[in-house]
Amino acid sequence: MSDVQDNSPAPALDRGLAVLELVCRAGRGIGFGELASRLALPTASAARLVRVLVGRGYLAKDTEGNYVAGPAVGALSAIESAAEALARAAAPRLAALRDGCANTAIGFHWNGRTLACIGKAMHPESIVMQEVGTVRTDLLGYPWSAFVYRDLLGHDPHGLLLCLAPTYEQVRRFDKLLARCAEQGYAVVDEPHIRRLTAPLMAGTRLVGALAIGATPASLPDGRVASCGALLATHAHALST
Repeated sequence: MSDVQDNSPAPALDRGLAVLELVCRAGRGIGFGELASRLALPTASAARLVRVLVGRGYLAKDTEGNYVAGPAVGALSAIESAAEALARAAAPRLAALRDGCANTAIGFHWNGRTLACIGKAMHPESIVMQEVGTVRTDLLGYPWSAFVYRDLLGHDPHGLLLCLAPTYEQVRRFDKLLARCAEQGYAVVDEPHIRRLTAPLMAGTRLVGALAIGATPASLPDGRVASCGALLATHAHALST
């Protein structure tokens, strides 16, 4: 029986995931003919999907020429584990930031393409911020976008175009945020009725996430920005490796 959803809004993606799931769940090598038959895929379509998955490292061939899970599947699991480890380490620090700054504190994990919210400590008089477990792909409009920009610029210029594709004005904005962060350990972005403080989480020269405080000018007035920013920078530095 086919696992492919006939009413999928993205049928090609759904078919590719069905191929990957079938191979990963089998616990053994799956031949091309069996794979196409079990998923009711035309031979040409199955061949295209398998070629892409092999090229991306999600499928590989065993010694008998059957398809098995490739190394990229394990890499995805490692990314998940890294996010979980960061979430555990960040939890008490987010609580300390909430209590020390009297505003909502939030943590993100960066996997090289998206930012996932891994933890949040809510304060009732602050803004809600992103929900835990949700993923941001619209990266340009947020203060931590500058950290993503710097990471991709240094390690993955192609990814920079895929994830951000910033305009000249946005790059100038990122440069200003990064300069301020380099000087004091955190950056501040003020928008109408919203004030965000943020600091990067680093593993050597690589970005692994960000911490942020979500506030309003009333809940975090100008006179408290420096002290809360310093506290944020201290916790971010402690979580970086």
